[in-house]
Amino acid sequence: MPKGNLGQFFFLRPNQLRLLKTDAAERLVPVHSALEQVLSGLPITGPLFPDLKVNDITKRFAKIRQVLGIDRQGLVFHSTRKWFITQCERTGVPEHFTASIVGHKSARSGNGITYSIYSAGISDEQKRSIVDRIRLPGGCSP
Repeated sequence: MPKGNLGQFFFLRPNQLRLLKTDAAERLVPVHSALEQVLSGLPITGPLFPDLKVNDITKRFAKIRQVLGIDRQGLVFHSTRKWFITQCERTGVPEHFTASIVGHKSARSGNGITYSIYSAGISDEQKRSIVDRIRLPGGCSP
């Protein structure tokens, strides 16, 4: 979904194909500016890949790893999520900002009262800045 001058965002929400694990999992996530062109041919509403099941995706990821000769212990499709979170940490992104992007419950304060009751969360501009700050591997960055 386009967000004006902020570029494209994915809107993750429960649907007829898949529920979300927590309320925090429903969120707007910026598409990295280096990937917007690659993803421009995908549908702008509904599931991105309506005919694919999670099992199909994990099997294809394993096949791609095999074709590319990537044989690293513990590397699975979900490793991309771990990689992104690690990159956020290494570039100094506050943990609660990263949590907002990846759909985790925020760990902003010890008792969780102040921010959980009074804060509207981080802005779309902040999310865009964080995502675009992450350097993609393999020369994908603009």
